[in-house]
Parts: sequence; structure tokens; C-alpha cells
Amino acid sequence: MSVGSSFISINDDIPLGYSVPPFPSLHWPLAGENAYSQAFLFYKNDIWRFTLIWTLIFFGVFYLCAGVVAAIGHRRLIGSLSILVTYIVLGGVQAAMSGTVAGFVLGTSYEAGSFKMSTWLPMVCGLVQIVYVIVTSYSITSLLL
Repeated sequence: MSVGSSFISINDDIPLGYSVPPFPSLHWPLAGENAYSQAFLFYKNDIWRFTLIWTLIFFGVFYLCAGVVAAIGHRRLIGSLSILVTYIVLGGVQAAMSGTVAGFVLGTSYEAGSFKMSTWLPMVCGLVQIVYVIVTSYSITSLLL
């Protein structure tokens, strides 16, 4: 028995010839077994990248809409443009930080358990993050008084 044969690869369930699916790759599971088998992520960096991109998309749309509403309420054009840019930049920074943390936590968890991740989970993670931001933006003090 050689030393090399006593080690077992934890990535035995990764299909041969696996390549990372293109970005959204939100395959519908009812479309057939062949289409669904291509909608999985196996590596931590791919899970992080998908989670970060989805988080940037959701935060970008939300902060763009919030910035437009805030800019419309402002009377001067220069001030309203600076408000819009500030909202977008701060939303992007917040999305980059939270998407990175969530992506690496998800990726590390799935990689440690040697699980495959559906491409739907990074999208759901980004959606949960923006819903959390929306819910925590309201003050509960007015409800208590």
C-alpha cells in the first residue's frame, strides 16, 4: 500500500470536465436532468463571485431607486446629482463588503462539507441581504411610542 493511495480526495463528486457555468445560470430544475446538472458551483471562489455579483445587482438597483427619490426631493440640480452619486457609491461599497463576507461564508461552508451549491443560492443570499437592509432601515422607536 503506497502513501498516495491512503489519501482520499474530497472532490470526487465534481464531474470530469466541469467548468463554471456562465453568470446567472439560473437553470430550472424541471427542464430536464441534463440542463440542471450544469447549474452547480463547487469551488469557494466561484460561490463568492456569484454571491458578490448578485449582491451588487440587488444593492445597486435598491440604492439607485432610493437615490433617485432623494434627488427628486432636492431643489438644485448639482445637489441632487451629488446625492444620487453618494447613494450609488455607498450602496456599492456596502454591497461589496456584505457580498464578500456572505460569499466566503457560504463558499467555505459548502466547500468544507464537500457539497455542491445550486446557482440559485447566491441569488437568494443577495436578496436576503437587501431585504435585511430594508427591514433594518426602519426605526422601531416610533412603534414603541
